[in-house]
Amino acid sequence: MLEDNRTYVPENKYYIFENGRKIQFVDLPGHVTHVAARQKYIDEITKNKIKGIINVVNYGYNDAEVNEADVFKAGENEIKNAYLRDNRKNELAQLNEWLGRIHAGSKPKWLITIVNKADIWYDKKDEVADYYENGEYGNAFVEIKRVVPHYTFLYCSVINPFGGRPMTIIMSERTKNELQKNFKESLLRLISGDAGRQ
Repeated sequence: MLEDNRTYVPENKYYIFENGRKIQFVDLPGHVTHVAARQKYIDEITKNKIKGIINVVNYGYNDAEVNEADVFKAGENEIKNAYLRDNRKNELAQLNEWLGRIHAGSKPKWLITIVNKADIWYDKKDEVADYYENGEYGNAFVEIKRVVPHYTFLYCSVINPFGGRPMTIIMSERTKNELQKNFKESLLRLISGDAGRQ
């Protein structure tokens, strides 16, 4: 993660699927200190037609640049509920930054919410999915979902102890790989304009 006083430049990444299809991803900063840079690039990107938006969240389990005293209960490995609640509020604030910038000229064909860090919360996956689809977060999409399809994917990029603390392993590598495969295959169908066979 970049230091707060450095200028952020979005990363342009390219992915080539097995069928040769190539897609460009513009990776924007998610850290709360990069609000101005993020809004600037969202404005630039949405001037043009975009294929879709992939929005990455983690159900409040954000362990980047944190003070352990703010995250964990004293003398325990248990995460404070207030910490998770505050991070979920930040996710909603970031969502509203770009939802309001989508217009007729840039209207994407699809929106995706990837809920990462499933290795931490996977034992309550139904609760997590419901929050992003029908709960407080999902309700923020109500208007746009009338014209743009929205999909939610549970995901795990790596299995890693949160905050460097010991954790109970609730996900196998096999399950992680299945989640990744499901997302990749679904994304390819969306990019190919075949969302109906999700």
